[in-house]
Amino acid sequence: MTQPGPTKLVQEMEEMFKARLFERGKMGTEPSAQCASDKQGFVRHLSAYRRLVG
Repeated sequence: MTQPGPTKLVQEMEEMFKARLFERGKMGTEPSAQCASDKQGFVRHLSAYRRLVG
């Protein structure tokens, strides 16, 4: 059993994030500012993860 490469993991994380944003947009309950701060947090987490792996 091989470990998934970092790019695959990043891809999955991005898919999950997009799905979450889409769900929120559909429900329309979350203010867009919340989505924006979530995206910033996600990008920060992603770059930290890339530093860790790379």
